[in-house]
Amino acid sequence: MKNEITEIDKAMETAVASVNNKRSTPTRRVPVKAQNTPTATISVSTNSTQPKCVDDDVSKLKAFVDGAGLAIKKDNKAYLLAEAWQYIMVLKNLTARCECVDTRDEKGALIVTAQCIITDENDNVVADGVMQARSDEPWLSDKPEFAVYGMAQTRAISRALRNRYGYLARACGFQATPVEEIS
Repeated sequence: MKNEITEIDKAMETAVASVNNKRSTPTRRVPVKAQNTPTATISVSTNSTQPKCVDDDVSKLKAFVDGAGLAIKKDNKAYLLAEAWQYIMVLKNLTARCECVDTRDEKGALIVTAQCIITDENDNVVADGVMQARSDEPWLSDKPEFAVYGMAQTRAISRALRNRYGYLARACGFQATPVEEIS
């Protein structure tokens, strides 16, 4: 497993370097171990119109998360806390807007559904996410009702950012699923 991760890391470094250096050769072949075959080949085009690789964002996010302790290990996997997802908003100069709708179930538990819209500096929508929180969840059952609204908003913001920027989390070695969705 460690050798496979090393091979993937090498392939990613080569891909990022290839794109950022804008080599004159249009394609490089990078060997990567696959599950069913001894080796697989990934083509990395350098004549793409895609934006430059995000290696700077990856290093900034990784340093921020590691420095502030904003990842939680669960089942031997690291998940980002909401603050780490919000840091991506800072990196990308984005803003979050949330709207909530609430209802009560037959037992009286408050159910809050939050929709988060992520916009850029020109107010263009770049991502969105919808999540819920319930007052009868174990970690919310003894909290005031406003905490249920806050949790729904936190989950919606993290989900919206994951929808658009989950690849940054994975490039840093974290899971793309926000920790609020698994706890």
